[in-house]
Amino acid sequence: METNKTEGRISYNLSSNFIQDEIIKTGQEPKKLQTYKFNFEDLTPEIRKMVIEVCDKYHNYRYTINFTERIYEYAYTNTEEKSVEEFKVDIPAFDYEINDENFAQAIVVINDFYNEWYPKFLEYQEQKKVQQKLVHEKREAEENQRSELRKAENESRKIEEEKFNKIFNEEMIKWIKKNGSERLNKGIDENYNMRGAYVNERARVEFPDYYVDFKEKYEWLKNYLEKINSNANSNTPKTATSIPKIRSKR
Repeated sequence: METNKTEGRISYNLSSNFIQDEIIKTGQEPKKLQTYKFNFEDLTPEIRKMVIEVCDKYHNYRYTINFTERIYEYAYTNTEEKSVEEFKVDIPAFDYEINDENFAQAIVVINDFYNEWYPKFLEYQEQKKVQQKLVHEKREAEENQRSELRKAENESRKIEEEKFNKIFNEEMIKWIKKNGSERLNKGIDENYNMRGAYVNERARVEFPDYYVDFKEKYEWLKNYLEKINSNANSNTPKTATSIPKIRSKR
């Protein structure tokens, strides 16, 4: 009883010179892409070993060798200076059609070719890893630098805010104790946040014709409009842009 045999195959390209010679000889143009099928169990141990090596090392399907594509990779880098260039290999085409008689010869050619470029590819991969590491380290250093800068800016801003708040609070308490309403004094004594009420009250005292623009929007006060319209001595009505804003940090 004949046991089932494992079928393998090799795909390859015919060279342009071979195709031209065939056209001259036969008047017909052979297909550039060729496929040769074989039984794995029928191979000699030496050739079988080569087939396994080629398929395993170069990630082909089991006992299927694709010898028809360009092998290429590109270095991963985000820097202007490239220390690792792209890696490309053009697979050569065969000057003969593979058959039972020359199959062993074809496998030797394929194996020799792979063994020639594969060490270079491994070297390229190592160079690429080094380049990727350098890029990663550079990005990490830049991010750390930005982080330290943000931290320093935040610390500086915090110091300035604390300095401002100290001066502001001292002046606020001083003014309230001297000029503030009963409401403001009571709020300060009970430790309420009276900043907004203080600014509004002080603005009404010191700048009665203006308003505090907390939201940075120009608006007319209704009673101020009435005051302008009833002012007989004013020949030209004031515009919104003639009213400056009093801002306070909250």
